Order: sequence, then structure tokens, then C-alpha cells
Amino acid sequence: MQEAGIRAFVGKLSMDISSRPTYVEKSAQDALTSASSFVKRCRNLVSHLPSHRRLIEPVLTPRFVPTCSDELLSGLGQISETESLRIQSHLAESHDQVEWVRSERGVEDIEVFDKVCPLDIMDAMRQAVAVSRMREGRNIMSQPGSPGDPHASEENLAIDWKESLYLATRGGSIALGLKEGSGMFTIGAPFDAQHIHIYDTSVCAGVCGLDFFDVSLSQDGRLRLKPDMIEKWWCTGDVRNRLGTWVQGIQVSL
Repeated sequence: MQEAGIRAFVGKLSMDISSRPTYVEKSAQDALTSASSFVKRCRNLVSHLPSHRRLIEPVLTPRFVPTCSDELLSGLGQISETESLRIQSHLAESHDQVEWVRSERGVEDIEVFDKVCPLDIMDAMRQAVAVSRMREGRNIMSQPGSPGDPHASEENLAIDWKESLYLATRGGSIALGLKEGSGMFTIGAPFDAQHIHIYDTSVCAGVCGLDFFDVSLSQDGRLRLKPDMIEKWWCTGDVRNRLGTWVQGIQVSL
């Protein structure tokens, strides 16, 4: 990824319980030693580069609470503090996983993380989507206001396309602690951008299967971009709409 010019936060999965023997390490200490070794090797790969060209950063990655002992999570938290490392993980993503954590640990999984291995904000984007789906699913399965579900609500709790676009750009850069201004077109910010093509004014048609109605052009033939056009590309577009990608001001091939 470094050679390809792609920015990435890379982690080695850490697990020591409740999974296949071939998936977990023999003990919490073995898992911690392995994680520390990965971090060192990952940093060494880019140590010869100037800081602004180091696109790959190691992160600690406990899989999730059901497969990590408190000893492992606590140890990863200590490594994070001493080595200034981010921690990424995820919460239980299904009802049976949620109930399993409650029965085994006696608390919610987020409480386990808060107690022994505080998560970096890095996991916020994935959780925003996953939790949004779970919350909306709970509402769909429950009748609003029913006595059996005190959480039922008529409010739609799912994130919309604008929120997901923000999380993928400016919101993501804030959560990841990237340089000030990242995710925006502003002076002094890293130029991380994509060139997106959604409408061909020469033939008055959408690009790569995107259909648009009520399209308007300016007097000089420029497309007047509307929110619904961005929404259609964001929800149904694909790589064919991407004409170019830049990371840290350098164009990369994807």
C-alpha cells in the first residue's frame, strides 16, 4: 500500500479466546508479543521516509470482546499508551452476540472496552453504520410505543446518504486524527481527492449507467450539480465514475 501511494491504518488481529484454535494465539502474552512485533516491523518499513510521505501506520486490533480476554485487552491498552498507537475494533453486530457478551461478561461490550482497553475514535465510522442498522432494525421489528419495547420510536434512526458521505470524507479524517483540514479543500491541507465524472455534457447523458432527469446547464454549458445527482452517484455509482485519485497530492493508480 505504501508503494501504491495509498494511505492506510493497518492492524494485526489479536484474539486469545472463544474461537478456532487456528485463529487464536496460545495465550494473551503471546498475542501481546505478536502485536508489538507487528507494530515494530510496520514502522520500520517506512522509517526511511520523511514524515509527510509515511502513509502506512500500525494500529492495535483486538477483534472484539467475545474473542479477547481482559488480560489481552488490558495489555493492548498499555501498548497503545506507551507507543502512542490507535486501537480499532468493533462492537457486537448481532442480537445473539450482544446477549453472549452480557451473559459472559455481565456488562455491555462497550463497558468492557472502556474499563480495560479504551477504543480510539478510529472505529466510529464502522460503528455508526452498524449501530444505525441495528437500531433501525429494532424499530422495524417493534410497534412504536408498544409496552414491550421501551425503545420503540417513530423516528428513523438510520443515517442518511449525506451523513455517510461526511463520515467517508471530513468526518473520517477527524476521527482518524489526520492533519488539520484533511477531508476538505482548504489551503495547507493534504490533497486527498477523487475526480468523479457523473454526467457528460457533450451527449447530455449520465455516465456509466447513471440516469438523471431535469438536468440544467449554465449558459457556458457547465453542469449545475444538484444534491439528488450526488446522492444517485453516492448510492449507485461505481469505479467507472472515478477518473482519478490523489493521496497526499500525488496521483495514484487504482
